[in-house]
Order: sequence, then C-alpha cells, then structure tokens
Amino acid sequence: MDTDPFAMTVPKHILKSKNDKCPQCGPNTKSVFSSRWFKSEMGTREEEDTTIAGQMKEKLKTREGIEHEIQNVKRLKDELLAENAKVVKASAKFACYLSRYSITPYNDATAKYLKMLIEREEKKGIESKKKILYENLLSQYDAEKMALEKQL
Repeated sequence: MDTDPFAMTVPKHILKSKNDKCPQCGPNTKSVFSSRWFKSEMGTREEEDTTIAGQMKEKLKTREGIEHEIQNVKRLKDELLAENAKVVKASAKFACYLSRYSITPYNDATAKYLKMLIEREEKKGIESKKKILYENLLSQYDAEKMALEKQL
C-alpha cells in the first residue's frame, strides 16, 4: 500500500486490552499508530547571506570607484581640449601679430612644423590617429589665423 507523503504516522498509547502491553509504557497501555494529515502551503521568505551581501557591497564600492574615475577622466579630457583650443588661438594670434608688425619677414613655423609631422606620419605608410589629429590641428590653426587676418 502506498503511503501519502503528507500523512505522518505518530505512535499513540491507549489503554490495553487484557493480553496486550506497550513495550514503552508497560502493561496498562498498548501501542497504536494513527495518521495525521498536513497541508502544504506555498510561502516565500527572504534570507540574507552575509558572504554574498559582503561581496555585493564590495562590487558596489568598486563600481562607484570606477564611475568616479570615469568622471575624472572626462573632466581632464575637457580641460585638455580647452587648453588645446587656447594654445591654437594664442599661436594664431602671435603668428598674425608677427606677420603684420615684424621688421624681418615672418616664417610661419607652427604650420611648417604641423606639416612636417603630417608628412612623417604619411611616410610610416599606415593610417594613424596621429595623422588625423595633426590634420585637424592644422585646419583649426589655419581657420583661426584666417579669421584674425580678416578682422585686422
């Protein structure tokens, strides 16, 4: 006979008949088994594992640290781009000043130097980011210089 998984048999003791006796309780009772039924219910409970919680806190701190470093790198990048723009404007202003007010003929060394760097990158034979950056810098320099010459 199959037993029900939700039924639990529990030994009970009752008063004995004349010839029976319970091995645990002695001659006055006899051993009988009865069944009790239990209902299963679905439920949820939350447990916090301390090791996993600690690991999650460490990961969160690491993530916050990485995000902070990314913010710092972005801020530094913006500062460097602003400084680069200032240098380009200052060199263009200085070139315009020298070309207009110098006693001796003015040679634009900044443009020559940038062109020399571009040629050096072209000789390497590969398309590099440096070449593109030098070309962008030269075009910014020329545009700034033209704008200043038009104003004067």
